[in-house]
Amino acid sequence: MLMNKILRFSFVALLAMVYGNVYADSWEKASSIAVGDVVLLTVDNSSVTNELTGIKSGSTPIGDIVNYTGEPAGVYPLTVEAGSADGTFAFKGEGGYLCVVKGKNALNNSETKDALSSWIVTFDGSVATLKINDGADDRYLKYNSSSPRFACYKSGQTDITLWKKLAAGAIIPPKFSVAGGMYFETQTVALSCDTEGAKILYTIPSGQDPEYIDDENYTGVFYNGTPLTISRNTTIKAIAVKDGKTSSIVAATYTIIPTEGKGTDESPFSVADALAVINTLADGGISPIVYTQGYVVGDITISNGQAQFKIGATADATESLITVYKAKGLENEAYVEGDAKAGDLVVINAALQKYVKDDAVTPETQYGYIYSINGETSKTTPTLVGDGSENNPFTANDLIVMKKSQRPTEAAWVKGYIIGSASSATQLKEEDVASNIAIAENAESTSFVPVELKGNSIFREKLNVVDNPANKGKEVKLYGIITDYFSTTGLKDLEIAVLDNETISNINELKANTKYEGAIYNLAGQRVQTMDRGLYIINGKKVIMK
Repeated sequence: MLMNKILRFSFVALLAMVYGNVYADSWEKASSIAVGDVVLLTVDNSSVTNELTGIKSGSTPIGDIVNYTGEPAGVYPLTVEAGSADGTFAFKGEGGYLCVVKGKNALNNSETKDALSSWIVTFDGSVATLKINDGADDRYLKYNSSSPRFACYKSGQTDITLWKKLAAGAIIPPKFSVAGGMYFETQTVALSCDTEGAKILYTIPSGQDPEYIDDENYTGVFYNGTPLTISRNTTIKAIAVKDGKTSSIVAATYTIIPTEGKGTDESPFSVADALAVINTLADGGISPIVYTQGYVVGDITISNGQAQFKIGATADATESLITVYKAKGLENEAYVEGDAKAGDLVVINAALQKYVKDDAVTPETQYGYIYSINGETSKTTPTLVGDGSENNPFTANDLIVMKKSQRPTEAAWVKGYIIGSASSATQLKEEDVASNIAIAENAESTSFVPVELKGNSIFREKLNVVDNPANKGKEVKLYGIITDYFSTTGLKDLEIAVLDNETISNINELKANTKYEGAIYNLAGQRVQTMDRGLYIINGKKVIMK
């Protein structure tokens, strides 16, 4: 931990030498950009501002584009250049031009300024819209708070904000003590400014901008230091004034939704509260993560440890229902069949979404987990079929339902049927890849356990379904570490696999030595005198004792 802190400090110090002191720079929310500006890619949303993780392709940070958690938090720095087409802009970081990967959501860096790195940029107040066409579809740069990462989408996800670096000597715009966003109770907002001696001029009526000509001619109210009480939907606009000069206008919009519950674990939303919140969202919009309470209505479907069902105000409700989409079970563990049933009172911890498809609106909770069932917040420890030994391996379903506290601390045996390769915790790849396989309880099951196949390993060579398509449907027995993989319970660091009665091992076969003819070695390469059950090396050959 200490070494990590030292490395982190050294890295920040290095950035300061390269870019100057990034934390000393002054910024303002951009409502327009021009060639030559230096901008920061960030999110103006109180629920995700402290969760930014920068630009990623999958789970890998891209190039030298740097994420830092200064004020504001975001991806720094991006220099604005003219794009490859008229009316477009390109954003250049240390790693190259910010681009979209053709046909995918992922962002990347490119050395080339072309159609995939040239963005059409428009603004609605401080909300920036960055649109690009990958040759097939228009996509928009957004922030996915579930991943979390910046990426490109056709619709939905969280809007982004560009912060623009101020020129030296410019008046710094005011700041709001509470970020604009969605709230479920009255907010108290203070205004401040980092320019010493500056006064703050603000307006509250929507559409009216503060304007300063001189001390006798201005539009707005000078802030006297008393925090403002915001109890209804309100937009505050403000400028800073000093020596006759003004900053740019900043604005914060507060959506105050009166609800009976507060969306907390102690005071969860009712179904009516949640629907009221969802109705205020734009199509595809997502709320902060909240707690919502309702009764399970109808059937529950399960896929890979996640449940989908509907909740209503009563157990027999037929309208005003909310779809619980892919929620994990209690304690944020895998959902197990029988955890909940129709009529149970559940509390869901998840964001709310106004999901729209084919002009039909579906109110949903997005992912998350079941916080409580009939008031109980802890799940019963499931009974597992196997014990992880070679003769009684865990089944694929054991791993799907297994609590983290039940995971063995050392390698264990697991068996299952190969059904393809995973693209996420719940989805199989449409086109198989060689980096993993998915094993299930039986060849027809859609619930699976992802298994990592490391590059250049014998396991990737022998097990992957790209080069070995006939492996699909076959039973396999694996010995490895049960741990998190694809944000679910998976298997990594394989040591042994048994497929078609062939034993596959990452242990180099020990060469027989005539001096020690008949010597017995375990998988750690240690010579032993006796053999229990397991795999051993004798005269350079693998032997399984049953």
